[in-house]
Amino acid sequence: MLVCKAKVVAISKDCQRLNCKYSDTDFDIEWDLIFNRRNCLDYLTIPHLNNLDQLLPKSVKRVGDIFDDPKFYVDGPTANDTRQGRIRDCWLIAALAAMGNKQGLIERVCVARDEEIGVYGFVFFPRWQMDTRDHR
Repeated sequence: MLVCKAKVVAISKDCQRLNCKYSDTDFDIEWDLIFNRRNCLDYLTIPHLNNLDQLLPKSVKRVGDIFDDPKFYVDGPTANDTRQGRIRDCWLIAALAAMGNKQGLIERVCVARDEEIGVYGFVFFPRWQMDTRDHR
C-alpha cells in the first residue's frame, strides 16, 4: 500500500513539473487513436458479439472533457454511483457498488489519488493479506 501511495505521489510531482495530465504508457488510448494503432482500444470491445462494428470505440476523452467539474465522488460513495455498461462487467460493478455501501471501504482500495493530474492508485489485494495466509 505504501509503495502504491509513493508511486502516485511521484507520478503527480512529475506531471506537475511537466505541466501535463497523467497518461498510462501501458494503456495509452489517446496514442492508439492518434496513430490508428488500436492496441488498447480494441481490447475494450466484446469479440463474441456478431455486430462488432457498433461497439468499437470511435474516440476517447478525459473525464474533464466530459464534465465541467468532475469529482471522484460527491458526498461520499454510494451504491448508486456505479452503472453497468454493455461490456458484461456486472461482477465488477456489483463489487464497486458493495464497496460504496460501506463507509471507508473505497478509501482502503483507492489508497491515493490526484484528481487534477488524473492518477489513481488502487490496491485490490494488499501484500499483508498474502503474508498472513495459511500456506499448508
